[in-house]
Amino acid sequence: MKKILKIYKNFKTKTNRSLDEIFSKNTNWTRVLGVLCLCLFIFSFIYDYISDLRYNFKTLLAIYIVVSFAIFFLLFILLEKIHKKIKNLNSNFLVFEILIIFGIYKIISACPDDFSDLQLLGLAFLLSLPFLFAYIGLRLLAGRKKVGYLFLFPNVLIISILLFFLFKDSFGARKDFSFDVKRGPYQVIFKDYESVRKTLDLRPYIKYSSSFKPKTARKLRDLINADKLSNAKLRGRIAYPKNLDKKYLKTAPLFVLVHGNHQMTTDSYRGYDYLLDYLASKGMIAVSVDEKVLNGFYEISLSDEMGARALMLLENIKYLLENPEGLDIPSISNDNAIYLAGHSRGAEAIMTAYNLNDLNKFPNKGSKNLDFKFNIMGLISIAGTHNQYDLGGKEILASNTDLLFVHGSHDRDLEDFEGLRAYKYSSLGPENFKAAVYLRGASHGMFNQLWQEKDQDYPEKFFIDGDGLLKRRTQENILKSLIFDFIDSSRHGRGENFGKKLLKTLDSTKAFCQFQKGPSKIINDYEEDYDIETASIGGRNKFKGFSSYYEFEKEDLGSGLYLESTASSSYETYLKNPIEFKELSLVIENLSLDGIEASLEVSDIYGESARLDLPDIKGPEKFYRSKIAYLKDDYDLKSIPISLSFSFEDFQRKNPLLKDEIRYVNLILHFGEIFLDDMAYKN
Repeated sequence: MKKILKIYKNFKTKTNRSLDEIFSKNTNWTRVLGVLCLCLFIFSFIYDYISDLRYNFKTLLAIYIVVSFAIFFLLFILLEKIHKKIKNLNSNFLVFEILIIFGIYKIISACPDDFSDLQLLGLAFLLSLPFLFAYIGLRLLAGRKKVGYLFLFPNVLIISILLFFLFKDSFGARKDFSFDVKRGPYQVIFKDYESVRKTLDLRPYIKYSSSFKPKTARKLRDLINADKLSNAKLRGRIAYPKNLDKKYLKTAPLFVLVHGNHQMTTDSYRGYDYLLDYLASKGMIAVSVDEKVLNGFYEISLSDEMGARALMLLENIKYLLENPEGLDIPSISNDNAIYLAGHSRGAEAIMTAYNLNDLNKFPNKGSKNLDFKFNIMGLISIAGTHNQYDLGGKEILASNTDLLFVHGSHDRDLEDFEGLRAYKYSSLGPENFKAAVYLRGASHGMFNQLWQEKDQDYPEKFFIDGDGLLKRRTQENILKSLIFDFIDSSRHGRGENFGKKLLKTLDSTKAFCQFQKGPSKIINDYEEDYDIETASIGGRNKFKGFSSYYEFEKEDLGSGLYLESTASSSYETYLKNPIEFKELSLVIENLSLDGIEASLEVSDIYGESARLDLPDIKGPEKFYRSKIAYLKDDYDLKSIPISLSFSFEDFQRKNPLLKDEIRYVNLILHFGEIFLDDMAYKN
């Protein structure tokens, strides 16, 4: 304590001495010279702009010097007077004010709104004034001067308003709908497991991302975390149904989930108990794997560690299947259909693990032999990262398996739906299906019960508004329902059933969904060339009546087509070779808050045509980055394209004369703005 007081006194003495040198030892000539130098210094930054103006340069220079000199000189005199007043009050007062300004500056610099450093400093000074005047009021009252009340009460009110702003959870309203799911009939047993003899050396598969040297970072991590990267234990939590027939458990679906990057001091794997309990109550074996040894802690983080996360996941599965240490858990074999799920970086880890599962060598480290070959039937990405890692220099995608990607519109950790790229470019076998679900109001952290629901810690959390956020229980229930329906449809080979259930979820949660069953043949995906009039399949595109239309690349999702119409407009594709289709599909996004109205028409080689109206496509979600943005009504629009599909029978019901030899596909946009991609068909 004495050392702290000594440091404080030294700081106070030096501060006062410095300010005395600035303000107390100035003659009029030194004031004039100092202000003039300041004017010329600032002028050096704006010289190019003034010289570009079409006026006499000398005149502009003279006007600038006179005006700026007057402003800065008056400001200097004002600061001198303020300094004298402050000195008369108390020497502690100045230090108090500087510390208040510094504290406020550090807090408001965490605000997600765009402020320059100068703006933040000015704002910090203004916000410090109520504290300054309240302090003056207390000093006056201590001297029994009643005028202190005039300083104290108004500024205490202002300070109270500021604190109310910071600590209020939300100025907007959370989403008020509920989504209920019914738990399964089985009671659930939870057990934790931890390997005694089996450990992993993860050091060859990681890099240190830290301001410290790798050796120092390793020592600090080892000091904080009991687990070492050199001998990481296999650890996790398993849930399974009680009193269920052991023969059934040998073939029950095995759900294995891995968390993402968070503080390595948090047992993140325990944050999914709600999900494990629900799936086990439905007759599944559910596991959550602990990989916190690969997580970060402030500046002591890892990078390029996705291979290590994937290997650790596969080794945990191998450990549970072989059970070499005689764990008291159900007997699991490779006959169990395995479904991997990952949250955040864990989602990219399961994509990596899926690809490593069938390999004999680790692509990024050829000396590492692999021997897994597990029966992995599906992958579930929950608010997942993508393209942070590669295998052999190649993008990590999946093929010939069932896929589910889930993300939230209010995810402040991963604002972009990164998994959507993996969804688009991962290929399907004839019986496989894939789905992407973009949940309105879902955040990143609320998928894990131990993470922040607004995805930010203090002081950032002070400025985050909860407008539009789902309730935590609602978000958890939606995820439980999606994952169970996905696994149930996948293991019974009924992907189309999941597609129908997705539509019900879409209606009740207002989510954005994409779905595809089996491979499709592309009519238009806008990737083949620069010519907007050529069709990918072969043929020509014709545009009529649009106020605006053009091709553009949408983030990492490849090229698509932008269409805007204020009156009925048509986008017609002439097919060089007529097609027969069982199902016609397209990917479309409503870019307008006002909604759209559109139809899809097909025509056969005999001139017969049929038209179907597109269903109501919901507009984007409003997303406020901060409380300040909410109060200013300054929002971003968040959405993703959805997939629509129409059977040939749907068209034929409109016109029984229509033949399955289609020459034209025509999208009619009556009004609105859309993004269009991947028009395709199946036969």
